[in-house]
Amino acid sequence: MKLELVSLKEAKRGLPTFIFIANSGDDFLKNFTEFSNEYNFYQLEHDLTRPDLVLDYAQSCIDLFKENKIRSISLVGVDSGGALAQAVAVRTWRILRRLVLVDSVTRVNTTFFEKVLNRVESFLPLGLPLRKRSNAYDSRPELHRVQCPTLIFRSKDSSADTSSAFLDYQANLLNKSIPNSWMKRLENKSELIKEILEFEKVPAKRSQTS
Repeated sequence: MKLELVSLKEAKRGLPTFIFIANSGDDFLKNFTEFSNEYNFYQLEHDLTRPDLVLDYAQSCIDLFKENKIRSISLVGVDSGGALAQAVAVRTWRILRRLVLVDSVTRVNTTFFEKVLNRVESFLPLGLPLRKRSNAYDSRPELHRVQCPTLIFRSKDSSADTSSAFLDYQANLLNKSIPNSWMKRLENKSELIKEILEFEKVPAKRSQTS
């Protein structure tokens, strides 16, 4: 298991903290360099590919936060990293200030079986009974527990390895399932930096409860 918190620059006490969970190999930190005196930015480097290991990685993420004495975070999940971000968010409600999901799905869909179900569910929820045969993590039964302010993005230029129709379906599902959420469409991902930083200033409607 590869799991590492990479900091844009040395963290400063008292500043709001963002943690990005994206696809393995993506580098989001470089986009936020000019704001590094106002916020602490981390990216979670991981090698998660198996959908049945999401909860193991989520717990390791939480342990990593504790080791680094991170006590308040805004979490950003991008593409397939969004499923891991959701699993972490549900389990870190005491320290979670904001959640941002960009072209995210409710599970890591790397197996052929999961992709077949994804395709079926983009039209009708007939694949749901078949989930009992799968050990893959699915965040849907837990999403009601995410009650911090949550911003859900669908971008027109998504590079995710999933059909556009299915990503639309997932974005709407996330928006309906997470109580304190908003959904926006990005014309391009260059808008994301401004949107994330503006969302950080939005007052919370309510604190999270277990």
